[in-house]
Amino acid sequence: MLEFVSNQSFNLLNNKVLEEINEAKSLGIHTKPVVLGPVSYLMLGKEKSEGFHRLELLDNLVLVYAQLLESLAEAGVSWMQMDEPYLVTDLNSNEKEAFRRAYHQLAKIPPKLRIILTTYFGELVDNLSLATSLPVAALHVDLARCSHQLNAVVLLINWGRSA
Repeated sequence: MLEFVSNQSFNLLNNKVLEEINEAKSLGIHTKPVVLGPVSYLMLGKEKSEGFHRLELLDNLVLVYAQLLESLAEAGVSWMQMDEPYLVTDLNSNEKEAFRRAYHQLAKIPPKLRIILTTYFGELVDNLSLATSLPVAALHVDLARCSHQLNAVVLLINWGRSA
């Protein structure tokens, strides 16, 4: 279980993802790294100390994600998958804003790197318009469990393009 404290800082101590990318490249294998997204990372943990909410740490955490994405872009990675399973839960307004803030900050990373936002373990339901509005290159939704959401996703994406 991840535990967070007020004013916690985050650092990219070792870049295992980059090491694995470079190893794969040396073997002639093109890969797409996959990491847990910043909002789900925080929301899947809990506060160890009282008097704050873990989402208050989002801006500090996004800076580390930005470092990771920049290093991957420099290494020639073109696609990065960010898993955000928390996006299929009932989100309050602060949690929705956390998704907006995080992905708008990450969208400032060099355009060579495209983010695939991935959801799973359920249907987007009330978070569908949020997910389709985030500045990512692709959206992957759970059609294995929720195939009925495909029409809503396609309609919303097509409606946004024609508007």
